[in-house]
Amino acid sequence: GVSAFDYVMTFENPSNKEIDLYYIASPIEEHLMGTVTPGGDLSHTVVAGQNFVMRSRADTFRTMIQIDDKDPDGAHEFKISFINLMGESASTLDIHYDDKVVGSAKINEPNTQGAFIHNRLTIKYMGNERLAVRAIPLKDEL
Repeated sequence: GVSAFDYVMTFENPSNKEIDLYYIASPIEEHLMGTVTPGGDLSHTVVAGQNFVMRSRADTFRTMIQIDDKDPDGAHEFKISFINLMGESASTLDIHYDDKVVGSAKINEPNTQGAFIHNRLTIKYMGNERLAVRAIPLKDEL
């Protein structure tokens, strides 16, 4: 049968600061999914449209991540959106793939990237790698 979940999503921490991962159930409800240690990662089964927030314990870095199914005519397998939550900062989140900047997220200007299985998208903030994400679609599993 088809899985109740759409993707396995991995949240990686390339920084030297602990990051807490939250599932955002609604605008007024969050669930702590775990803490990603420096150099570590956490994987969770997720459904398209779900939102997650990663918050640093050591400073004010925080960002929201959303995974969605691809557009009907999209060339990619799925989409990952990066939402900059740091309203007090003028700095952008720079999204990197293979050492190239593929997008930037400013306040109120999320950035969406099409992705394929195992593509690692890394967020740099003020020149430092802060987090990375990748996903595996489960839709075709039997």
